[in-house]
Amino acid sequence: FEVISLGQAISKRSGGYYDMTVGPLVNSWGFGPSGKPVKIPDRGQLQESLRRVGYTHLKLDGESGSILKDAGIYLDLSSIAKGYGVDIVASYLQGQGVSNYLVEVGGEIRAQGYKPGGESWRLAIEAPTVGKRSIYKVIGLTDAGLATSGDYRNYYEEYGVRYSHLIQPQTGYPIQHNLVSVTVIHPSSMTADGLATALSILGTEAAIEVAERDNLAVLLISKQGDEFVEYQSPAFATIVKVIK
Repeated sequence: FEVISLGQAISKRSGGYYDMTVGPLVNSWGFGPSGKPVKIPDRGQLQESLRRVGYTHLKLDGESGSILKDAGIYLDLSSIAKGYGVDIVASYLQGQGVSNYLVEVGGEIRAQGYKPGGESWRLAIEAPTVGKRSIYKVIGLTDAGLATSGDYRNYYEEYGVRYSHLIQPQTGYPIQHNLVSVTVIHPSSMTADGLATALSILGTEAAIEVAERDNLAVLLISKQGDEFVEYQSPAFATIVKVIK
């Protein structure tokens, strides 16, 4: 219930650009359990999937802990589940009296306390380059969760067209804008995870608007021609120590 509730809150916060019910579209484009589709879905197939997409199809009752639906929805929790796992492990460690630790699950992170020697944890943000791995920036972080979302790893190409795993729920199509990487810092790794996906789908201008409106600690990297263009929100610059 906690995961679904947070996902619904992020959906409302992002104006529906984040949506856990996007599962049918994710499957149609071949990013679900069945893998790449035999052919690219046509508009008719997408319209059929779109009838089962929409976070308003879910109704949550906080008192009873029940979740009701009014359509044949298919939930895809991949955008939030790893962050939830990080928070669960971190909570267990805290319960065992461990106050200095680094937890990572599939790239989502919680940095708590300090590493041996008393320095903050050093974390590398990956450069959003296709086909190779390199470090874009190294930061020092403590007492916070970190999540990064981007389309530079999970995609495929068909007849020269690139299809991202990030699907816009309103249109049913993969995103086509120039925002290639979003990093979010938040006390909750699960929240950071979901917000990073939401901002990635929104695109640069709308993501900046939400980050500044809600005082989110966000690092955005956009691709303009052959160059990367960076945006750091005021909250990010306050929380994070850039090492290099």
